[in-house]
Amino acid sequence: MAKFISVVKFIVKEGEDSNFTDSMKKFVNPEGVISRKVIKTGDRSYCSMVEWVNEESLANARQQMIAYLDTCLLYTSDAADEGLGVDLGGRRII
Repeated sequence: MAKFISVVKFIVKEGEDSNFTDSMKKFVNPEGVISRKVIKTGDRSYCSMVEWVNEESLANARQQMIAYLDTCLLYTSDAADEGLGVDLGGRRII
């Protein structure tokens, strides 16, 4: 059976690394998550990778994931200001 992966890159505001990582640790995985990893990829940058059992699980968790990503805006830089943002249907993806 094919598995599905979602990936989000975060650029954290200066001085907010520990608040960001604490937030990541407290997040409760939605139903259908096989594994979730958060990797520090550079100075103030992180990548979250989530492996899902199937596409339906990923789709069903979309609203929960968007709500969580909205809380991350407290700790993350505005990618548009840094020239790194991608706007997908009004969502800031960083």
